[in-house]
Amino acid sequence: MDTNSYDRHLRIQEFKRAGTALVDGINFANVVATLLYDSGVKGWLKRVAHALLMGARVTSDSSATARHIVLYSARGKLRADYDYIVDRLMSIMAGKARLVEVRDSFSLLQPFRTLAGLMPAWPLVRGYKGTVMERLLCALLVSRARSALLPIAARELKGVETLVTFCDAHPIENLATQMANSKGVFTITNQHGQYRVLDHTNMSADAEAYANFQSDRMLAWGGATVREFEKAGIATSRLSVTGWIRLPRTAKVRATAAQPCFGVMFNGENGRESNANLLRAADKIAESLGLEYVVRLHPWSRAADYAGMVSARCVGLFHLSLEQYLCRVRFSLGHMSGAVVEVLDHGAPVYLLDDGCLASVFRLEGLSWPDADAILNVVEQDLNDPQAMIVRIEGLARWFNDAERQVDRLASALGLKDAAPSGIREVE
Repeated sequence: MDTNSYDRHLRIQEFKRAGTALVDGINFANVVATLLYDSGVKGWLKRVAHALLMGARVTSDSSATARHIVLYSARGKLRADYDYIVDRLMSIMAGKARLVEVRDSFSLLQPFRTLAGLMPAWPLVRGYKGTVMERLLCALLVSRARSALLPIAARELKGVETLVTFCDAHPIENLATQMANSKGVFTITNQHGQYRVLDHTNMSADAEAYANFQSDRMLAWGGATVREFEKAGIATSRLSVTGWIRLPRTAKVRATAAQPCFGVMFNGENGRESNANLLRAADKIAESLGLEYVVRLHPWSRAADYAGMVSARCVGLFHLSLEQYLCRVRFSLGHMSGAVVEVLDHGAPVYLLDDGCLASVFRLEGLSWPDADAILNVVEQDLNDPQAMIVRIEGLARWFNDAERQVDRLASALGLKDAAPSGIREVE
């Protein structure tokens, strides 16, 4: 339980509502919100360096005159799944949209620009109830946004009718969305993970997906996301269910009863306590079934940090692609990882441990259970009646990801007057 993260989240929301950072219709508290969740000296120094040293580099087809633009600022994260979402939208909007990409870029001038804007930014952060050092960081981030990002948004939005962003919680995309809204430009953003309402047991910057939702419309994966945003007080009319825009695959990878082990899917490091609970449950299940298990680490987790927590039943802790992982396991034990939706989409069995920190979006009948004994009981039932298990998994998969007729639904949600270009096929 991270009460510090929850307290920080509440202070960030209060900062937004205070309105002290509102300038010409843009609330810079929203712009920098996702950058204020880092804690500790290391996190503070990282963000200060970002504010002082990083300008922004723009790649855009300046010759294009399209009235729709797609703004993307995550290409530098080297996430093929993120890149695919934007590339897929551009293919559907072929000839009707211009792609604008913004990347952080080292700048010798940015320290001077950020520091020159520090004093004007200081009064804007008076609504942020943090320490002097936290407010200093916030002011530096606001100054950097005003000097490096604001001119980009103002330039790229000229003559635009529709703005599509990858994630309107990311700083430049948030700023551009706010500016576009003030100009009457229709704004659309994308879901790029399983969003869920968080609380004091599991708070992280992921909460900004709904707490910082600025666009007129979101392209949502399924009913689960619509329900979560409704819980957060957001009108369901602002969400268009179009399904998960995901990389194509050759075939679904399904678990088989012949596999000698099951898998454990880790959360990120903000869910370290729950990762430990998963390992304890895995040991009990493995012992009862006479199986071994393999751990699929989160991309940012280190095997060495967990090696001392596993029993002899664990055959390894690895960084694996989902396909590599599913080929090795009979079923999966999980928690709050976005990979849960991917596993369901493959039709593979997954059982979630509700240890008190599980987000409500995953607390569903047939998906989560309170302890290892309850999970073990269901696993044994599924081994005896695999057809009932398949029906249950298919229903859960549709709840999280309703991608039927995705191309047509995307074209409609994007406001295209004509159907998507011919030759754009559904993803299998």
